[in-house]
Amino acid sequence: LPLVRMARRMTQAAAWTIVASYLELGALIVTMGTIRVPASALFLLFIMFTGLMFNVRGIVLATLTSSGMVLGLVLAESRGLLPQMRQVLH
Repeated sequence: LPLVRMARRMTQAAAWTIVASYLELGALIVTMGTIRVPASALFLLFIMFTGLMFNVRGIVLATLTSSGMVLGLVLAESRGLLPQMRQVLH
């Protein structure tokens, strides 16, 4: 019974870590002002990581979540709702 509780807590911790990572990635992309940044590729990494942790159900949920976030960010960018991307001169 203690091992079952510990496994349940580990699963919950992994789920909350993934949720926090999605929120942080979304905030990062919004802060950058465009979906066309290399950080957008991290959505694929999140899908793979979630699949490793939660099998097929995790892959489906992560794919739907990632697709929804990308669609929302693309729509926000196309409507001018994201802050303007600043050019960094080197």
